[in-house]
Order: sequence, then structure tokens, then C-alpha cells
Amino acid sequence: MEEGVRFDRDNMMRMPKIIPLHAGYPSVGKAAWLSHLYPNCYFELSIMTPHVHQNLYQRYMQVMEVVPLSKILFASDAYRIPELYWLAGRWGKRYLAKAQTDHVIGGSLSREEAIDAARMILYKNNRTVYGLDD
Repeated sequence: MEEGVRFDRDNMMRMPKIIPLHAGYPSVGKAAWLSHLYPNCYFELSIMTPHVHQNLYQRYMQVMEVVPLSKILFASDAYRIPELYWLAGRWGKRYLAKAQTDHVIGGSLSREEAIDAARMILYKNNRTVYGLDD
């Protein structure tokens, strides 16, 4: 996976935006680490929300522990069934809020920083990566 992120060819490092889909599942930790190491690699949360819902809070904590908050992209693997979109949005916000609350209680984020981080993760980072900023 790392070779693809580095995109090293002809001894020349290129920097295309790389977004491992489905949170790199089942290698969530490895995908998170690559997003930490490489400035061109981002981390999107699909498949975990709503399909891999077991330990979703712990997975969000694992991602937030390593990946810069400006590189985490909210996404879901909801499709066709309206309830999946609703569930992904509900669980995504619930477990993200729970993980951020622990960071606030632990002192690694202030309340204001947690609110800003939630906005970044839920929509601002996607807008930036995909060039949708106003």
C-alpha cells in the first residue's frame, strides 16, 4: 500500500492525492499510519460507517490518534436504501462526538477545537480535497 501512496517512479516522487477507500479496511491502522506519514494521503471513513459498526468508537479513536484532523474525510458506504444514509449520518456523528469528547476530557483538544475538528471531518476536509471551497 505504501508504494502506491509514494507513487515513486523513475526515481521521482510524485504527489497525487491518495485516498484509500473504505478506511483501508481491514487494515485501518495501516491506512491511518500512511495518512500520517505522507502529505498526499488522506483517510476516509467509509465502510466503517455504517457497515463495520462493531467498535466504531474505538476505530474513530484509533484514526484520530494518528491521522491529522485536517486529513480525515467523513464518508459512508450507504447506497440505495435511505435508512443506510440516515444510519451512517447518525452513527458517524454519535461516535465522532464520543471520541472527541474523550479528547476534550483528556485535554488534547479544547471544546472549540473539537467543534472545529468535527466540522472539518464531517464536511470541510472533503470540500478542500475535492476543490469545492467557495
